[in-house]
Amino acid sequence: YMPYIDMVIDEAARLYGLSHQEVLRGGYTFVVPMDEKIQKVAYNQFQDARNFPGKEEGAQGAFLLMDNRTGGIKAAIGGRKYVPRGFNRIFAKRQPGSVLKPLIVYAPALETKKYNPYSLLTNERNSFEGYEPRNYNHAYSKEMTMYDAILESANVPAVSLLNELGVEEGKQYLEKGNVHITDAGLSTALGGLKNGVSTFDLVKMYRAFLANGTIIEPHVIDKVLNRHGAVIGESPKVETKIFSKQTAWYMTKMLEGVVKEGTAKVGIYSGALAGKTGTTSLPNDDNGARDMWFVGYTPNLVGAVWIGYDRTDKEHQLQGESASATKLFKKILTKANIEQKEQFMKPEGVETIGAPIRLRKIEDVKMKLAFSPFGLFKAKLSWTPLPDERIMYRIYRVENGIHTHVGTVNGAGEYEEKFVNIFSKPSFYVVPYNTQTNREGEKSKVAKP
Repeated sequence: YMPYIDMVIDEAARLYGLSHQEVLRGGYTFVVPMDEKIQKVAYNQFQDARNFPGKEEGAQGAFLLMDNRTGGIKAAIGGRKYVPRGFNRIFAKRQPGSVLKPLIVYAPALETKKYNPYSLLTNERNSFEGYEPRNYNHAYSKEMTMYDAILESANVPAVSLLNELGVEEGKQYLEKGNVHITDAGLSTALGGLKNGVSTFDLVKMYRAFLANGTIIEPHVIDKVLNRHGAVIGESPKVETKIFSKQTAWYMTKMLEGVVKEGTAKVGIYSGALAGKTGTTSLPNDDNGARDMWFVGYTPNLVGAVWIGYDRTDKEHQLQGESASATKLFKKILTKANIEQKEQFMKPEGVETIGAPIRLRKIEDVKMKLAFSPFGLFKAKLSWTPLPDERIMYRIYRVENGIHTHVGTVNGAGEYEEKFVNIFSKPSFYVVPYNTQTNREGEKSKVAKP
């Protein structure tokens, strides 16, 4: 419990004017929001070296878990071998990597109301005034949705979007939460900061996505009582509005997608969970990692895990899976038997988003000719529709080398062209159409009679 006790001592001095000596001398009772079971589970997991994939011994970590409603800290681990009045890594500023993207890029973009989760963002390699971001998997495309950019933690869309918004526009939301960064370059989109941010900062700020856009200062003291049992101090629980509740709900749905089918799908936790992964690398080293992060939340709790070395060099760097922080976070929640039945609830008065539409090539288009009235022919096309009924199908006719859009079908797997000239040898193909992005998918093979 030592990290938690030290945080109580520090908070007693900062908020209630009680010195270290006064606290230790006794006479005061501190009511704290700690969940003893979660604290023990987290401590035990931090002693297990298998959770810390370091090249050498000594890989460290931090863990913080906060009650969403009150801001009370349920569990706090400041290091794997924490000593009284030691270095509490919960407050250590580290490079946040991609866990900063939702706070400085995507939520600010949604706040402008010019973007939504299925807005298309640039995903082509580009130079932004000399800064050339690269996607971690070296895969690029013309464009991708905001939803998928977050899901895959793509770097180019984040930098491109922050370039459009302006770095200061993104930073202002962190400033509202009293999180100050001095960096002014586009690398801030990817969490490339001079001084970094802390686990404490990230938990505080991510709470905005769960709580209709508001943050609350995390605390470890609910009440202070004197020797007579009278309350002489109480947590103020002051909330600050950062984002609109519409933005918060959009972010929750996208971050829930990250856990269900994106970079945070690894590990085991069966309850509702939303969150973001982050990894920072050593310069000129594609294999080692400096920091590994997961910041996320359930319907009731907000938390973060950081893994790394206090001082990183070629001999002291993280190896193995970049998902180690995500796995550790989920493992703590699962072993602590955190309630898993509750789901994220949409606030009143906000728009929701459907699941992303995924297009596939239509493989089985068939065409038949049949007689129509007046001795003419008609063409009947059929194919197996994709499972998502929101998908539309655009029909194209190829005649004398000219491709013509002749019709659109909503959700069905058949189309009829009433009059065709068989002497021009017409053929047809089908293209699925995404109604979220207003973009076509891959065209089918050409069907001939």
